Amino acid sequence: MPLYVALMLLTRDAATHGELARDADVAPSTLSYHLDRMERLGILARDEAAYVMREPERVARILYAYRPTQDLIDRFLDLWEDFTL
Repeated sequence: MPLYVALMLLTRDAATHGELARDADVAPSTLSYHLDRMERLGILARDEAAYVMREPERVARILYAYRPTQDLIDRFLDLWEDFTL
């Protein structure tokens, strides 16, 4: 779930809890757990009602260095295609 959230927020400036829960197709409580943890670790911040990446360039470099598995890449590509339509 944290990887999915990171990928989603790298493709957007910000997203609300509701948007992330809907797009990830996950229970809101499960998402809340992961978002809270990511916020405590300093990965995310809240900008009013939305979540944003604190250091998107750094996260992108880490994801590039430690490439995700093919199934996660496929999910990301599906998500990316949804944004570009």
